[in-house]
Amino acid sequence: MFVDARRRADAVDATTSTRRWITVAVMLALALAAFLPAALRAGFLNFDDNFYFGPDNPEFRSGFAAVLDPAHPIANAYLPVAHAALWTEWWLFGGHPFGPHLVSLLLQASVAVLFARLLLRLGVGSVAAHLAGALFAVHPALAESVSWVSGQKELLAGLFVFAALHATVGFAQRGGAWRLPLALLAAALAMYSKATAVVLPLLALLICAVSGGRRSRWALPLLLAAVVAPIALQHQRIAAAEGTLVPGGLGQRLLQVPGAFAHYLSTTLWPRGLNVLYPEVATLERFRDGWTIGLVAL
Repeated sequence: MFVDARRRADAVDATTSTRRWITVAVMLALALAAFLPAALRAGFLNFDDNFYFGPDNPEFRSGFAAVLDPAHPIANAYLPVAHAALWTEWWLFGGHPFGPHLVSLLLQASVAVLFARLLLRLGVGSVAAHLAGALFAVHPALAESVSWVSGQKELLAGLFVFAALHATVGFAQRGGAWRLPLALLAAALAMYSKATAVVLPLLALLICAVSGGRRSRWALPLLLAAVVAPIALQHQRIAAAEGTLVPGGLGQRLLQVPGAFAHYLSTTLWPRGLNVLYPEVATLERFRDGWTIGLVAL
């Protein structure tokens, strides 16, 4: 009887492992199909210039420690995780574009895998979860993040956000105090990849509502907020010192939220007019002007 139970458990483990590898293979194949042709012929685009990603960057010339120094922001931001990754690629590949573009491709595939696996853990059916992951892997709205080497900050932020959400689901459904530091570490790494990971506590709150499980699960979004908030304030202080902080208080920032949501929802469903970020002030004004339709969308 014990032997039969053990065999059944081994069979379940083998099936689960096979499914994981299928997810990896599908997302990697899609990312390769979408981005490898460009990576093979790629140069450096826009913000991938020598000043940001190359020998004209004084922090890159000074070495790894300078990249991690909060007193020396790069491109007006302190993102030590993303910038350390870029410095490592610059050092490894000697300034050749194919290496970092290949890294971006593999990161995109990895994020798509985590997304699909997260949906599966939340009870979404296998076909639907893999279709969603496949759409994520090749969606035009995410092409800029993969095509620009400097866009790796977004891929890394997504990777660590989904890692934190995986830990959130695991803690909610099965407990395990060891998952708490993993989630908090992933949150810090995400915030130091790109500040837009500030939405992570809200996403974790939604995950806790959807996944069900232990009452103690509600503590994790609060802990994530305790990690994310001071890093967000640090980003704001640096932006203010660098002169890149958009004017306006909390109220004005909150007015941007519905319009921003409507914009990203519309580009998800119909990806056109994607490059709205520059000039940033004009973009934020556009988001504020769209608060009515944004509230309807919400």
